[in-house]
Amino acid sequence: MLHSVRVSAMKSLAKNSIFNVLYNFVALIFPLITAGYIARVLQPDGVGHVAYAQNFASYFVEFVVLGLPIYGVREISKAKSSSEESATFSELVFINFVWALVVSVCYLMVVFKSKSDVSLFLACGIPIFLNFLNVEWYYQGKEEYVTITLRSITIKLLSLIAIFSFVKTRNDVVVYALITSVASVGNYLFNIIHSRKFVSLSFRHIRPARHLKPLFILAFVCLLSVIYGKIDISMLNYFTEDSSIGFYANSQKIIEVVLSVCNSITATFLPRLCFYCKEDRKKLAELLDTGFGIITFIAVPAAFGLYLVAPSLISVLFGNEFIPAVRVVRIFVPMIIIRSYGDLFCYRFLIAEGLERLRLYSNVMASVVNFVLNMLLIPKMAERGAAIASVCAELTLTTFLLIYLFSKGKLSIDWKMPLLKANIASFVMFAVVYPIRFFKLSDFSLCTISVVCGVLVYFCIGWFVLKNEISESIWRRYRGVCCCAYWM
Repeated sequence: MLHSVRVSAMKSLAKNSIFNVLYNFVALIFPLITAGYIARVLQPDGVGHVAYAQNFASYFVEFVVLGLPIYGVREISKAKSSSEESATFSELVFINFVWALVVSVCYLMVVFKSKSDVSLFLACGIPIFLNFLNVEWYYQGKEEYVTITLRSITIKLLSLIAIFSFVKTRNDVVVYALITSVASVGNYLFNIIHSRKFVSLSFRHIRPARHLKPLFILAFVCLLSVIYGKIDISMLNYFTEDSSIGFYANSQKIIEVVLSVCNSITATFLPRLCFYCKEDRKKLAELLDTGFGIITFIAVPAAFGLYLVAPSLISVLFGNEFIPAVRVVRIFVPMIIIRSYGDLFCYRFLIAEGLERLRLYSNVMASVVNFVLNMLLIPKMAERGAAIASVCAELTLTTFLLIYLFSKGKLSIDWKMPLLKANIASFVMFAVVYPIRFFKLSDFSLCTISVVCGVLVYFCIGWFVLKNEISESIWRRYRGVCCCAYWM
């Protein structure tokens, strides 16, 4: 009975997906919006300098979270009573506080001992120092996506104003890093205060030790993800110039914005995946089929579209000085599809099934692949070599885990028709949009017309010709709005 009530009380998956997409989109679009302004103010060398400091701090950021965001969502979603939920919350907050203190001290020791630009690295270290206040995993486990999204948007808007107000010259790299760091942690204090309305925080009679083993496994998974995800910039710093880091970092920002849409949707699946893994395998299979269909519907055309608009998009966002980044973006394009599928099946699903150890093994493999390819390719191809290495590492990880899951009968996805329909519609979209690039238009107009035309063509082919279920669902939900807009 308790489970039935809990399932019926779950928030709308569609609503959660929309707000989580918005939350992650804002988190990524914020640096992308400012990137155009920052690229022109700081220039490629300045952008590369800040990117290197942020990349260095990100190793500690990923280590300090200790796998808590994903583990916290799983444990909160499994809690069967308010008392169990409060106990779990208190134990995880206690662990987070102690570990954040330890990692912060380590970061400060390294910075003061070996880094010349201490002020820049201290500014980039703010997310490490304040991570003990981060309880967004609690709201995600409770599916309270509206709360964290609205607060995040407010913080990001204030930060956007601050950047345009205080970053004026090439010497303002520390100011820019400081504002960016504050923007990334702005939600923390509000969220932990607001959590008192839902859960009680008490450190009496807690048993934090019971969480340590799974948390450390997930911590190693996250750490290895950082190694093969961030080592590119570290190796670019060693083998190339700051400008190459700037080209690579801004290309990553574009890819991350696109990926945020798919990954934000799959993130909302985790609480229900955890529940269905134990209670209803049939609904679990249906949920995974739904997830595959949504990811395919979004990721495939996004990859085609980004490949087309990359030149005009780079020019609009970053200026002509960053045109070499176009080739990097196009190399990164397959990452949109690979990582989107991997996030649902090779990360969320594995965590729900309690198979996080598999992710550990696959991350080791991907890290080795990335390091070896970086060593071979970066000296010859600079930022393009780093992009190739990243794509190959991600493909290795995802392929290994999917083969395992299918061979063990853990997955059974109805993949043929969704993939076929998405590819057909994407090819038609590509054929229609490609000639637009030959018109004599400004980069902004070219980018805007290409995106709008591409979306309309893809949707219409999916709905009217291929009868794609997701296109039909979108049309049924929003046709009233479209008709009103037409007659107005």
